[in-house]
Amino acid sequence: MTTMNHFQPLADRTIIKRDAPDDTSEGGILIPDGAKEKLQTGIVMAIGPEVKDVSVGDRIIFQAYGFTPIEVDKQEMLVICEEEIMIRIKQDEQGNKKADSPESDSEEG
Repeated sequence: MTTMNHFQPLADRTIIKRDAPDDTSEGGILIPDGAKEKLQTGIVMAIGPEVKDVSVGDRIIFQAYGFTPIEVDKQEMLVICEEEIMIRIKQDEQGNKKADSPESDSEEG
């Protein structure tokens, strides 16, 4: 079986675990698999040596196209270049989420 330990992204590539869509609508109606919208959010699982603006464990928003799907541990993962990552979602001390563009950190330092 292939596990995450077998994958090391090269250059500026990252491996992302895409967030799963909700199984039910806000009204409580069960959504069939074929009708579920694929989310553009996920968690960074691995990074290449040239990645500068995100780290393993970061929650991100990425572009809808420009990735390569792979299967790891029977789960779909995505290989994405760092430039395809649009936003890093941070949590403050209270655990509240807030969006942060990767470029904003590099301009401060």
